[in-house]
Amino acid sequence: FPVTIRSYFFAKAGISASAIPANEFEAFSKTISDNSVFIAISQSGETADTLLAVKSAKSKGAKIVAIINARGSTLERLADYHIPVNTGPEIAVVSTKAFTAQSAILFALSSKSNLAKFEDLEKTLSEWLNADLQEKVFGVAKKLIDSKNISVIGKYLQFVTSLESALKIKEASYIHAEGFAAGELKHGVISLVEKGTPVMVLADEETKNDVLSSATEMKSREIGRAACRERVL
Repeated sequence: FPVTIRSYFFAKAGISASAIPANEFEAFSKTISDNSVFIAISQSGETADTLLAVKSAKSKGAKIVAIINARGSTLERLADYHIPVNTGPEIAVVSTKAFTAQSAILFALSSKSNLAKFEDLEKTLSEWLNADLQEKVFGVAKKLIDSKNISVIGKYLQFVTSLESALKIKEASYIHAEGFAAGELKHGVISLVEKGTPVMVLADEETKNDVLSSATEMKSREIGRAACRERVL
């Protein structure tokens, strides 16, 4: 999921980019040539699947760009170019610092390093992530703590964020959670959500109308309760 979200960044910039999990790369290796740019993303720089994929791509002449959190790693030495994220070591299984920093770097690359966007983002985050919001999050968490299943829906970038959010929920709380594309709800997904099942809805300005329409449909069926996030980060 962290890989997939970055392909959306490039797509929005008009650049075709394929997102492939390292352990699935061999099936796509024949598409790589000496005209390819291969971006390898790793927290540790030592993940075996990632290193094998990089070595395969390198053998076909691809230029290797490594985005890593651990300096001096094997991946850094293999790469033609490397971009360190410098977020410090991850303490828990839930990799949040590295994921956020790596996403920011890919966003910068795809948007041709528009620093103004980052300055706006820093200001927005500082204003948004305040004590009042954190208190609301704790309140919602208390209501969700006994849930057996949680669904997260979104569209475009927020769809991929919903996949990552569901993964974080599973890793941190051991609650079963799944992320879905809002437009796919009618294709079997909606039948999996029972009455009382919490549904988290990720919506930004670009997708808000479509996503909230899906949320309204779920609510009208009394299937679940939707917690909507409508602010653009």
